[in-house]
Amino acid sequence: MNVLRSLLALAAIALSSGCHPSQSPELGPKAPAPQAEAVEYRWLPDGDAQKFKAIEDQLGGFSETMREVAYRYSELYWAGTDENWAYADYQLEHIAEAIEAGIIRRPARADSARPFLDKNIPALEAAIKAQDSAAFARQFAGLQQACNTCHVAEEVAFIAVQTPSVRWVPVGNAP
Repeated sequence: MNVLRSLLALAAIALSSGCHPSQSPELGPKAPAPQAEAVEYRWLPDGDAQKFKAIEDQLGGFSETMREVAYRYSELYWAGTDENWAYADYQLEHIAEAIEAGIIRRPARADSARPFLDKNIPALEAAIKAQDSAAFARQFAGLQQACNTCHVAEEVAFIAVQTPSVRWVPVGNAP
């Protein structure tokens, strides 16, 4: 989400300032840096519609959502396994945010993604809030099944989500 926020902030600045990179709205034109003229650093086109298209291309579609969800899915699993409930809650919150952002970027995926927000995430939230390891395990299994059902519906059944077997991030319970 930090990348998304940064790009959106960049877009807002680019659209509101109307300035070329060689100008500062507060200070006026800046002296060109040596050799700066030889390289074009500006990646946003001039027109607003073209700027929005360039920013949209940088944000990516639902595949970017899935990249973040995959990471957080794994961390959620290990947090629940460790009974690190605060970390599990943190990961689940960010999974929900990523899915919400994905729906905004790709509304055509909303019908497949909405059940996660309406059913799976609230069920996991309840298990985490109750600090119930058995309920967490059941709800996590349900989340995994929902992921695979969604992938079938979206015609990417070759992406078969499994229970994580490798811990990639060295996070455990706080001392």
